[in-house]
Amino acid sequence: MEAVDAWSMLGPLLRERLDSADDPELWACAINAVMRDATALCRAAASWTPITAEIGRCSHWLRPHQSRWTADGGFAWPTGYGGGKFSRAGLPEWDWSLRWRWSPDEGFWLAVEPGRRPEPGKSQFRVAIPARTRWYPQAAVHTIWRPGTPVRPSEHLVQFYGFRRGGAEWATTAYLAMPSDGVYESTGAGLDPI
Repeated sequence: MEAVDAWSMLGPLLRERLDSADDPELWACAINAVMRDATALCRAAASWTPITAEIGRCSHWLRPHQSRWTADGGFAWPTGYGGGKFSRAGLPEWDWSLRWRWSPDEGFWLAVEPGRRPEPGKSQFRVAIPARTRWYPQAAVHTIWRPGTPVRPSEHLVQFYGFRRGGAEWATTAYLAMPSDGVYESTGAGLDPI
């Protein structure tokens, strides 16, 4: 899949919101990974419908729970208190979030002015990145396409991305898609192996 440096476009606005406990290096790695995949789906869409991406920081993941995502040595299952409350399906709730809209003419994401809510029934890509990442050597990021992806508008897709820090560098080391990552077959690119 084509390399996308989404951090150079989205990072300036996100970096303003990070505090001293948030690792901007993780944010750069995570934004590039998840937005590479999201961009591939947007570019592969057969027809254009409004698509927004909302990216936020979550400091209240569901705890304690015994659910583990066992990939690459294991991560806490990235779930929150929103939606299916107190279950593995709960959505992480943001401390804050920012939004972008897909521009098919420009082939990338453009910032949405704060305060404007997404239109109901439009495709939304929701990304939750954990807070306080300077303190930990790993992080799990939760994403969901609602009501569906640009290439399969009626099929929602939940994705987990696992990141580990080796020294100062973060790397994507695990990935999970539910129900499956078969949606990427339509892009002609497929996912990069982790």
